[in-house]
Amino acid sequence: MKKFRNDFVITAWCVVLCMMMGTTAVATDHTTDQANHAVAGLSAADSLQRLQDGNARFVANRAVSHEIGDQRRHELVGGQHPFAIVLACADSRVPPELLFDQGLGDLFVIRVAGNVVDPAILGSIEYAVDHLGVQLVVVLGHDSCGGVQAVLDSQNSHHEEHNDANAADADHKNVDEGDEGTENLKETHTAIPQNLMLLARKIFVGESLPEDPHAAAAQAVRNNLKHQIETMMRNSNYLEAKTSSGTLHVVPAMYHIESGSVEWLHEVNPDEEEK
Repeated sequence: MKKFRNDFVITAWCVVLCMMMGTTAVATDHTTDQANHAVAGLSAADSLQRLQDGNARFVANRAVSHEIGDQRRHELVGGQHPFAIVLACADSRVPPELLFDQGLGDLFVIRVAGNVVDPAILGSIEYAVDHLGVQLVVVLGHDSCGGVQAVLDSQNSHHEEHNDANAADADHKNVDEGDEGTENLKETHTAIPQNLMLLARKIFVGESLPEDPHAAAAQAVRNNLKHQIETMMRNSNYLEAKTSSGTLHVVPAMYHIESGSVEWLHEVNPDEEEK
């Protein structure tokens, strides 16, 4: 009888332990799922932190293995809940989902050469903010940007040929305002495709750049980021109102191809967010 009682106690404890382990496993799986997938309504500060953490993993070669199989695809059939919008360059070396270590459905990504802003881009951002409730927009530039370098090369060639300060100022204005003249681009690249010309005129590299070519290119990317965000606010009353009220944050960032790291040019202060 005593042996039976002992066996019963041992069996009971085994059952309890198995149940506890099962509960822990479920909780762990749930936590992992939450960590790997987007959370609807995430604040701008939390969204930014999530991107920063993901990039840190990417740089350290410790990227998470995200579920991209049929189960995850099935989960996304009913809708999407991205936690951040990323306006990035179309450069094949700058894939936002990878460099931020995110999975399917986590990011609302818009890609165009030079990360330029136009009505179609603005409409896409407005959709994600208005219909999907996203509170963070990241405008992501990168070093060695071919679009920015092409505009720099064109301007440099034009300045060498004309060496006139007034002509340089006029060309700067053309690039800034999208004037379809932009004669310096036409003179330098007589065979440039028409639509590529239109895109190049939307890239703003700035003036009074450093003499060193590498430093000039890096500063030009930063100038273009600032200009594209200003263009965004100037041409979308909706986005401007959202940022003014603190319900939306727009953050410029610079991706460094060699290191894999993202340099954040502005942080989100949680105190500035809408309560």
